[in-house]
Amino acid sequence: MNTGGGRGRVLGASLSTIYSDFRIALSGLQSLPYDPMDIDMDDAWRVSLGAFRASIADLGRRIGSVLRLALASAASLHQRIRIVDLFAPMLHRDEVLREARQPMKELIEACHEEVRRTGAELRIGLASGSIPVRDAPPSKTAGALRTVGASIDGEDGSQQADTSTGTSAGALGSAQDDYHIVLPSNAPPTAGRIVWSRSLQSRVDDLVLPLKSLMPAVLHQDEMQIMLGEHAELSKQLSIMQQDDARAWALSLEESV
Repeated sequence: MNTGGGRGRVLGASLSTIYSDFRIALSGLQSLPYDPMDIDMDDAWRVSLGAFRASIADLGRRIGSVLRLALASAASLHQRIRIVDLFAPMLHRDEVLREARQPMKELIEACHEEVRRTGAELRIGLASGSIPVRDAPPSKTAGALRTVGASIDGEDGSQQADTSTGTSAGALGSAQDDYHIVLPSNAPPTAGRIVWSRSLQSRVDDLVLPLKSLMPAVLHQDEMQIMLGEHAELSKQLSIMQQDDARAWALSLEESV
């Protein structure tokens, strides 16, 4: 398994070693020199089972350590989400989560920040009236998003907005748009607004939905609950916007007939 990032191969080799050690521990339990069902061997079985469980707990801690290092070396939010997806079958184990608790917390916070940014971009875009109607929506980040980045990153002075790209310097792993949307010339007048709003929905869904489905163990965290609530509210606003735009276009067609 290659976890990606600058240390992907090294960490993948570590996982292979962990799997080999697991097979050795399992083989030892399966090849006991006595019958585990023999009631006279109860004490020996308890010792063997305890040693096996201790080995599994240690392997869990090692897997958590690999997950922590993989998340730290990932270059983007989407890559971090992919890494979490790879480790999904192990996330129910306490040993794994204990080792990776801090990077998991940072991942949730980073995704929450993207939800905030997307909501702010929507509000500023609607308030400024700068959303294109038929032409392609703004690719990557538009002037409105640069304003959002400056307002969010400049609140505590820790980051400065990069006005040439619309992203904040130091916002490593940001999920800012890298899309470029091309609409056909015969697209309806409201196509630009609808495609733009759907792109915003996809941006947050790609981050929030995998976390919601893959990490039930962390859903109790306050940050996660707040993010899910804001994501649901943003999704509702975008859905209403798309429905209103489509309905307005349909009414304009009826009036023109």
